[in-house]
Amino acid sequence: MASTEQVKNLLSLMDEITEIDIADLIYDSNWGSINFENAESDLERLYALCNHFKVLPLEQLPDDVADQIVSHGTPISQTVNNIRNFTIEQSNPSGVRDQYVREVKSNVDSFYKFSHIYVPYLAYQKGEVQSNIKQLTSSVSDAKNLLTTTKKEISSKNEAIEKIVQAAREASASVGVAHFTADFDTEAKTMQTQAGNWLKATIVLAFLSLISAVYFLFATPDITTTASAIQYVSSKILILVLLITATLWCGNLYKAAMHQSAANKFKANSLKTFQAFVNATDDSGIRDAVLVETTRAIFSESATGYLQNENSSTEKSTKIVEVVKNSAQTVAAATKS
Repeated sequence: MASTEQVKNLLSLMDEITEIDIADLIYDSNWGSINFENAESDLERLYALCNHFKVLPLEQLPDDVADQIVSHGTPISQTVNNIRNFTIEQSNPSGVRDQYVREVKSNVDSFYKFSHIYVPYLAYQKGEVQSNIKQLTSSVSDAKNLLTTTKKEISSKNEAIEKIVQAAREASASVGVAHFTADFDTEAKTMQTQAGNWLKATIVLAFLSLISAVYFLFATPDITTTASAIQYVSSKILILVLLITATLWCGNLYKAAMHQSAANKFKANSLKTFQAFVNATDDSGIRDAVLVETTRAIFSESATGYLQNENSSTEKSTKIVEVVKNSAQTVAAATKS
């Protein structure tokens, strides 16, 4: 192993070579247009190798190798000193410059060829390689653990996101169902109020018709002439016909309003039933079946008993029901897959 004195001489040589920056060594304002830029690449190789030796455990070198490194480095140190002391006042400065550039290349090549092969060995002895391997192994292990943890977190978060999306869909459906249920309830109450008004009108007109009929029955008008008799009979018939017709018309409007009220109430109850089934079960088959029946109840004409021939048009909602049924089956199949 190299002695302390040998290590000291070697480090002193490295410091002496790299004492001045490469830029200051190549360019000098006092040189005018003359510079040493042709030696820049060789100087960079030299400085890089010297900087490595400064931080490496040189005591691990054999004695003879340490001496040979100093021996190969001394000429290049002398050449570097010559460049430092270069001046254009000497004779043929360009020729001297070219000679120094050649010396730099030759000496750096010689020094580099002999010395650079010991850098990996000294770096390994310093422990940087082993430390880097350990750090790399530790980083790979940490990355694997992080990847595993991230996958688990993503999986758990995906489940949470799916639950949130499902809850949002159910909440949206519940809000929509509740909104339409309120609309049907409001419409049913409105039509029931109108039906009450038409019922009152029917009662009033029926009462007037009855009073008029009783009056005409017991009245004793003067019908001494044919013309007066015709006038009396025709006016009586006209009045009674108008009153009876108005009574029947108001009665029909009452039945129509009651029919609409009952139908809207039935639709509201259907939506409430659907909402109850949705909240009570997680079975998609039951939900789909209730959805189809709810759709049929909403879009078909309900038989309320207030109108005649209510069951004659039961096929009007067939297309809508089929569309809803197919959509429910498609969603169920996609969910299972």
